[in-house]
Amino acid sequence: MRASLFFTVAGLAAARNWDIKVGDGDNEFDPDTIKPAVGDTVSFHLFPNHDVVAGSYDSPCQPTNDGFYSGPYSGTDNGNKRFVVNVTSTSPVYYYSSVGRDCQSGMVGGWNLP
Repeated sequence: MRASLFFTVAGLAAARNWDIKVGDGDNEFDPDTIKPAVGDTVSFHLFPNHDVVAGSYDSPCQPTNDGFYSGPYSGTDNGNKRFVVNVTSTSPVYYYSSVGRDCQSGMVGGWNLP
């Protein structure tokens, strides 16, 4: 029992947080691609007039049924408001900003991309 508890705690200690700026000055994610592991978290730092939505490679600029959505944000405090997602798989995750024509203009990103 003690050994399994040790390995669980040790696994949690190795988790990493990935910070992504959403629309800081430009219509882009910075960085736009990352390689998180299961157990990591991704913190989207939201800047005014941007959001983040999970999409799919096959249907760009369309939300997935089982994905995430930060919701509209106002008063973002220039990136101090964050939307945090837990990484639960090594599968690729695609995301975009749904505000105006951000996605159609190339404001997209992803993690664990092939």
